[in-house]
Amino acid sequence: MITFTGWDAQTPLFDPMCGSGTLLCEALIKGARIPPALLRSRFGLEHMPDFDSSLWAEVRGMSQSLGRNLPQGLIRGSDVDQHAVRAARTNCSQLPGGKGIVLQETGFVDAPGLNEGVIVCNPPYGRRLQDKRQTAELLESFGRFLRRRCSGATAYVYLGSRELHRQIPLSPAWTKDLSNGGLQGCLAKYRIR
Repeated sequence: MITFTGWDAQTPLFDPMCGSGTLLCEALIKGARIPPALLRSRFGLEHMPDFDSSLWAEVRGMSQSLGRNLPQGLIRGSDVDQHAVRAARTNCSQLPGGKGIVLQETGFVDAPGLNEGVIVCNPPYGRRLQDKRQTAELLESFGRFLRRRCSGATAYVYLGSRELHRQIPLSPAWTKDLSNGGLQGCLAKYRIR
């Protein structure tokens, strides 16, 4: 999802319904150029008959040297659920530079808006919100938040279906079918004017 945004790690990125921080961590990994599986201590290739430990150390060192530090607060997130924010803080802090991600315990309605940046989120729907009316109200309110407090930003919203995007009172620039955790869904891009 972060790749589809085209985020350049220069402009602010905000997830107003961050949950446990998955999208924030993915943005940090991409933006800071953190090598895949950096935190792993062992790899299956180490058991191959022709494994060269000095070459492996060189490759790991080279990939780690490509990393970069991102400014404090370039990536931020918020969520109304204190347990989700606590989980996001724990998850983000596991990554190099993760403590630079700013997290707030607040609903998007009370969160500071974002102008001229990238908003990315996976709002609750379907399995997480069983009540269709509740889902519709949340998405409509989120659309109003985007329009009123995020002018100049571009939002990327993942939902369980194209039909759910109709609940957001904005017209998407494009939509793409995506699978998330085995569930079929749709990512939509909104340019906020």
